[in-house]
Amino acid sequence: MVTQSFEFVIIPLFGRQFTSQKYNIPRDVSSHLGHRLANLKTERRKEKARNIKRWIERILSITFIFFLSQFVGCASIESTHSWERLEAVKRLKDQTQLVRIALEDKNYSVCNAAVEKLAKLGDQAALTKIAIPQRFKDWTPWRSHVRMTAAERLTDLVVAKESNEVNLAEIVISFQVPEVQRAAFTKITNEAILDTLASQPNNAAVSLAANIRRDRLLWDEAIRRTDPDLEHLNTLTKAMDLFENNQDAFASARRVCREYIRQEDRSQIPKLIKLLDHCGNVSMAQDYLDGRHPALLEAVEKWAVRHGYTVKGSGRGYVDPRYYTDTWP
Repeated sequence: MVTQSFEFVIIPLFGRQFTSQKYNIPRDVSSHLGHRLANLKTERRKEKARNIKRWIERILSITFIFFLSQFVGCASIESTHSWERLEAVKRLKDQTQLVRIALEDKNYSVCNAAVEKLAKLGDQAALTKIAIPQRFKDWTPWRSHVRMTAAERLTDLVVAKESNEVNLAEIVISFQVPEVQRAAFTKITNEAILDTLASQPNNAAVSLAANIRRDRLLWDEAIRRTDPDLEHLNTLTKAMDLFENNQDAFASARRVCREYIRQEDRSQIPKLIKLLDHCGNVSMAQDYLDGRHPALLEAVEKWAVRHGYTVKGSGRGYVDPRYYTDTWP
């Protein structure tokens, strides 16, 4: 039998590469192996070509979609894909549409991009509409971050570069955005302007905050003087929000609320609930539970849900609604 001697390398698809070896193989078998190896190389080349073709098609598709979105423009605002709406917002200059997107879109990145675009355009009126609390169509936790971004950008536009304290006082009186009012109120140091704010007849919250800044009133006294109706309580909490560092106000509120609970003063229950919502903490909630009043128990349970706590027990044992009876005089 005629044989042919040759050397070849076996290369597996996976694993280690075998070393070359010399074999004496019949010619017809060697010819068959040669054809098989040639076919294998051809198949590999074809598979490689198919992979390259697929990648080229993908790149061309992405490129086509990108250029299409660039030329289509505002039509992609109504797209179901958030990334298309995001690209459209970056090119949009219609402030009315940007405000609508910031307030109504379901995607955080799209809403935030609309706010940033309005800030870049310098539209204070549009940012004010977004920064006013509770203006969103459907309130979700990330909506508050969008509102805060709008308030920060508005503060940068309105307050950051303003050095005239008369203008700052006007901002405090006229603006409805708490963050902007607080930034402007904090920058005012002129006593005469603070006196002017303290005598404001149409803005009780600003007047109260200015009187406290001028040391004419303490927070404890202001809280005790406040009537337990919604209007006066809102005035009190708005005055607290005008201070950059309102920990003194919060501490006073907790101290006064503890006194009301010890006195079992039924008339102050609306004030207790409002102050827990605005400046409550775990210690304050514990005081409310120890008050053993059903209205306070309900207020603490709602506060706990909003702040990620669970009401499990109080200083006198486990929370059992049967022991919370309306016995306050």
